[in-house]
Amino acid sequence: MGQHGMVLQSVLISPQRRLAVINGRTLAVGERIGDATVAAIWSHEVIIKRTSGDVTLRLVPRYVSRSTSATPKPEN
Repeated sequence: MGQHGMVLQSVLISPQRRLAVINGRTLAVGERIGDATVAAIWSHEVIIKRTSGDVTLRLVPRYVSRSTSATPKPEN
């Protein structure tokens, strides 16, 4: 889990709405999670307002492991 106890798992943006999935909960701007309020949602990050200060949650890309054991095709 993130250092603030919250993990941004996904962001969903359409012309009609902006949603963030944080700790398995789908939230819109203005909704609360624990003692925090979702203040802004962008494509790769979300701003959370807390009494102790703002927190920025960022999406972290998943790394894909690729095997290098395959034999390469000979070049012509």
